[in-house]
Amino acid sequence: IEGFDPETAKLNWQFCSTERVLFTAPHSLPLAREGHGVHRPELCTSRLARDFARLVGGGFVTWSREEEMRAMDHYRRHGVPDPANKDPNFTPKEELVTSPWTNLLREARSIYRIGRPCLHVDLHGCQDP
Repeated sequence: IEGFDPETAKLNWQFCSTERVLFTAPHSLPLAREGHGVHRPELCTSRLARDFARLVGGGFVTWSREEEMRAMDHYRRHGVPDPANKDPNFTPKEELVTSPWTNLLREARSIYRIGRPCLHVDLHGCQDP
């Protein structure tokens, strides 16, 4: 199952029902975190998530390439991340029901069948190791 978030055009995903492994890359664009500084983009992580998923026959959830470019342009022009893009790892508990990322993770879990083991690989990078 492959998709694109038609409502926001910000996320794309692919789920595979046979190989129960999911790759995610939540930080491929600049993000603001409540109470923290700007989280700079972790370059290439979304491409790696998609490539790894295709290599092993698994699934992925990433920001769309279009949203990555749009968000970077916004950051360059305004000096701050687009406040509409939320860091999936900093989702407040009360927003979990409406979070597009959380909803896609929930959907992947249902496709992979609840009660059966699966692997979630959340890719991250670093600017200056």
